Amino acid sequence: MQLTCANCSARYLVDPAAIGPNGRTVQCFRCGHRWRASLPARTVEPVAPEAIIVDTEPVPDVIIRPPGQAAPSYLPAIPVDPGLPLWLKTAIVGLVALAVVGGGAYLFRDQLFSRLLIDQQAAQISRLPAADGKTSVVISGVIVNAGRGEAAAKRLRLVFKDAEGKPVGDRYVDVSTGRIPPNGRARFEAQLDDVPAASAAIDVTAE
Repeated sequence: MQLTCANCSARYLVDPAAIGPNGRTVQCFRCGHRWRASLPARTVEPVAPEAIIVDTEPVPDVIIRPPGQAAPSYLPAIPVDPGLPLWLKTAIVGLVALAVVGGGAYLFRDQLFSRLLIDQQAAQISRLPAADGKTSVVISGVIVNAGRGEAAAKRLRLVFKDAEGKPVGDRYVDVSTGRIPPNGRARFEAQLDDVPAASAAIDVTAE
């Protein structure tokens, strides 16, 4: 049999058995309109009273649709989140790496771009006898910044060597020169007590 939607005039071929002798509520697949469909009068067959089914459900029993069409879904599909595009992820990783490298270079700029040297020609080391019989040394000279960035000398490292040139000990002496510009020079003077007795020479470096 053929059913026609009164709302959009869509036509459907429906098996009479799906409608049944008592009729059935149907819904148009195209527009969603609902109506009560029944068999034509000439095809209605007498049915025993006990076989009559009362339709108590408010929803339609049958949604008519063309053959091969899936039932319509009235819930919106939830789109799958594709995430960030690959080029954007790559750009973010690159920016983070650049920020880390730049921050590290800024924090350690003195170590990366500075090079503090002792002017050996201007260096002077004087030995002084201490009251307890030990030897003290007074070291003075000039620190040269041979690097490309400003730097400040914080301490001197003294390596004591014996007559054969072998190290016999080392000491650190605090100094304060302020920030030295590239190719700049700064004078220093420091005194150290408790010098190793076997020392015959001293190597001085700035840090």
